[in-house]
Amino acid sequence: MIDKNTKHQIVEAARIYMTENQLSQDAFTELVKRTNGGNGFSVAYLNDMLKGKLTTGQKQTPIDDKYFYRIAKAINYAIRKSYRKHHNTDNYFACMNTFKEARETKLPHAIDGPTGEGKSYTAAEYMRENPRNCYYVRCDGDLTAKSFFMELAHSIGIKVSGAIYDVRKNVIQKLKNETDALLIIDEAENLKDRAWESLKRVMDDLKGYTGIVFIGANDFEKQMEKKADRMKGCFPQVLRRIREGGFTPLWNLSIDDAKDICQQYGITSKTHVRAMFDKCRNTAQLTAMIERVLREADASTGKRNVLDLIELHCHVTLKKAA
Repeated sequence: MIDKNTKHQIVEAARIYMTENQLSQDAFTELVKRTNGGNGFSVAYLNDMLKGKLTTGQKQTPIDDKYFYRIAKAINYAIRKSYRKHHNTDNYFACMNTFKEARETKLPHAIDGPTGEGKSYTAAEYMRENPRNCYYVRCDGDLTAKSFFMELAHSIGIKVSGAIYDVRKNVIQKLKNETDALLIIDEAENLKDRAWESLKRVMDDLKGYTGIVFIGANDFEKQMEKKADRMKGCFPQVLRRIREGGFTPLWNLSIDDAKDICQQYGITSKTHVRAMFDKCRNTAQLTAMIERVLREADASTGKRNVLDLIELHCHVTLKKAA
């Protein structure tokens, strides 16, 4: 069975192959058929795959693994075993619902959650499933206000120069002319105060045209509240505008979340789940540890089992269930 992430990797490799070899979808499906002894699939399947879908048709029928294997064979793509799994956590659904609501209401929204709880991952998943007119920009800590707006312009596919005012004006015009657009601004806690001044105007001009979701960590909403309470610059107005759509709070990893995640990997020992939960601060750390012990267990060819490796990495010795 091919996991979800590997399927997306195969499709992305196919997309690159098609671009480099100037192949249409019809030509590519013919190639797949030729290289698989006459076994291929329809262009409709390929079209859905390239849209980021793993299902097809009105009934959303899952696309069988065999078609991904055929693509991989056609482009000589080596499928490596992946230990990564998708987790339908409460935080995942909360983020997905926020993106959907922002797009429907065309208002600014924000997601405020701890580091490592899937905010950026969910944004990537949403964009993969809804690629049309959906834009993402990450605010790295070293970006000035102007460099952030240049990154924003690049993410929506326009080339601009000049002052922030000129860049902002072009960004707004582009997004206003698109249907049902969504702008996702990740790591918004890093935005400089000067950038917020311009973003206030962006929110005003795009209200009713484009949904905006700010993703922040480190008590993002409280940071904004403190600045607004001090009447600092534009922050009272910025906070009010974001609250028109609302802040979506996320949760820290709970022991119940840890149990559900571990169960997906076949780890059901309560003591070992607890040991990893106590060791890991968030979902990202937990899944990274699980994937690591699974890789090491496979590499040891049976000499070390998963539970022993969990104890090794958690620095504990636990009693095994009889």
